[in-house]
Amino acid sequence: MKKMMGKRLEHAKELRGEGLPYRQIAINLGVGAEAVRCALVPAARERKRIYRQDHKQERKKSDVQYRKNHKQEIKEYREGRKQEIKLYCQEHRQEIKVYKARYRKEHQYQYTSYRTVRRALIAGATIGNLVEIKAIYQRAQEDPKGRCYLCGQKIPFGKRHVDHIIPLSKGGAHRPSNLAVACKECNRRKAAKMPEDIGLLL
Repeated sequence: MKKMMGKRLEHAKELRGEGLPYRQIAINLGVGAEAVRCALVPAARERKRIYRQDHKQERKKSDVQYRKNHKQEIKEYREGRKQEIKLYCQEHRQEIKVYKARYRKEHQYQYTSYRTVRRALIAGATIGNLVEIKAIYQRAQEDPKGRCYLCGQKIPFGKRHVDHIIPLSKGGAHRPSNLAVACKECNRRKAAKMPEDIGLLL
């Protein structure tokens, strides 16, 4: 089932406002009627989520059987979708570029968090709860009262780093209890030093 997002969702809302039934909206947009209904009616979306959760194993078996019986159709569909996506990207290259740049700017904490997880995996460090870790990076980017844990000064937006108190290279873990927000200058001065090497009381 195709997801309803962006302009397609807005168009669906407009058509529904004009009194069109879900099936007609689905035909106009080239999606399933169920996709339209779930996108426009939150209660229907919630019922579908609960149903999927309650019938997870049945759906899994059904999906496996379907893929087994429709290998060729699935292959052809995927090839067709690749071509559609390729053409769309070529026709909307500039729009996609602007959207990606804006998204990256607004969600910089996600990219920083993912890169640090990768670095921690390479270093063989213990990794904690990723949701909590991402929340720390988000707070570092968005909290208007962000202060450096080393010098105690308020840090301007754009100059905040999330530091490993005990460095990864010295056996520190990549978990919330070992992460703290630091200003750019203090983080660079600290580098891979241990807390006791810079006189920090934890």
